Amino acid sequence: MTARTARRGWYALAAIAAVFTLPGRSPGQPFPPLVPVGAPAGWPHLTLPGGTAVLSYPPSLRPLAKDR
Repeated sequence: MTARTARRGWYALAAIAAVFTLPGRSPGQPFPPLVPVGAPAGWPHLTLPGGTAVLSYPPSLRPLAKDR
């Protein structure tokens, strides 16, 4: 890496940091809380080892030859 390339990297990093630290900038809306719901109709499911959870997956996923 040349000194010129390294300098460009530092300039880019400084510009990105300046954008995120501007005063008066609103942080935006918080991420809405997640609400658990049932899987869509027709999705297959399997019980994970130990029976502690159920994994639902879309029908487009297929097992690979090496899957048990």
